[in-house]
Amino acid sequence: MKYFLFLKLIILFLLFSGCHKSDSPCDSIEFCTEEFRAIFVTLKFENTTSRNFGHLETILEDTGEKLRTARITMGFPNPDNPLVDSVLLSILNDSHMNKISFDGSTISVRFFDQSGSQIRQEKYTVRHDCCHVEKLSGPDDIIL
Repeated sequence: MKYFLFLKLIILFLLFSGCHKSDSPCDSIEFCTEEFRAIFVTLKFENTTSRNFGHLETILEDTGEKLRTARITMGFPNPDNPLVDSVLLSILNDSHMNKISFDGSTISVRFFDQSGSQIRQEKYTVRHDCCHVEKLSGPDDIIL
C-alpha cells in the first residue's frame, strides 16, 4: 500500500513539474466580450473615373501573408456632396487576431482596379488586446 502511495506522489510530482508559467500577456484574461470587432476605412470617390475599383487586399508586412481579400462595391451617394460617393470597408477583424502581434504589427492595404492593377496602398499598425483587434495608426479616410 505504501508503494502505491509513493507511486502516486511521484506521478503527481511529475505532472506538476512539467507546468510552467507562460510569458503571454493574454494568459491572465478572465473573459472577453462576445462582440466581433473589425477595423474599417472609408473610401471616398471624388469623381466617376475613380469608381473603377475591383478589390482590396490586406497583407501582413512581416511575412507577406495575405490576410484578407474583399471585393469593393460602391456605397451610397454622400448627401453633403453629390459628386462624392463613399463606401465603408473592413480591412481586418477579430478572426485575424492569431496572425497579428499583441505589441503591434504592420499591415499593408492594397487597392486594385477591376483589371487587377494596383492603384493605391496604405500602411496601418494594428494589434490585439487579447480579445479584439485595434488600429494604432493609419488613415481612417482615403480619398481617391
